[in-house]
Amino acid sequence: MSDSNPKIIIDGNNVLNHGLYNVRLTQQKAILTNLIIIIDYWKKRGYEVISLVSAKMKYHIDNSLKFGKLVQQGVIIEVPAGTNDDLFILETAHILQALILSNDLFRQYSETYPEVCDKRVPFLIIKNRVIIPESHVLPMNTNYSVNEFSEEVTV
Repeated sequence: MSDSNPKIIIDGNNVLNHGLYNVRLTQQKAILTNLIIIIDYWKKRGYEVISLVSAKMKYHIDNSLKFGKLVQQGVIIEVPAGTNDDLFILETAHILQALILSNDLFRQYSETYPEVCDKRVPFLIIKNRVIIPESHVLPMNTNYSVNEFSEEVTV
């Protein structure tokens, strides 16, 4: 991808845990398919996708072998162990002037990164369909409608 492509930073932990109920109490594994669907969704629209996850995610994923391969390929980037992945997401988006895909509101960082509200794109994944609210349909490629942005992806 060239520098002219729009960029989006994926809050990988947020996407991987999407749809799970109280992960810490139930010991459910994060869902790698969620992240694959999201990455594919944005790449199909011409975005340079940077997916950041915490270093400990590899111990909590439902398909650790495939996850490891995606990390080796650079599709998924682990932030350094013992650091705050939210800060890496926000700083990377700030430096690259990128959108942020996350359902996290990042309230505790609103003073340091006031532009987060304008850059954050919330999402849902329902039956392998990515749903983006119309109010957050992207500033680039505005010829798409919400229905065109919501498509089924087979993994």
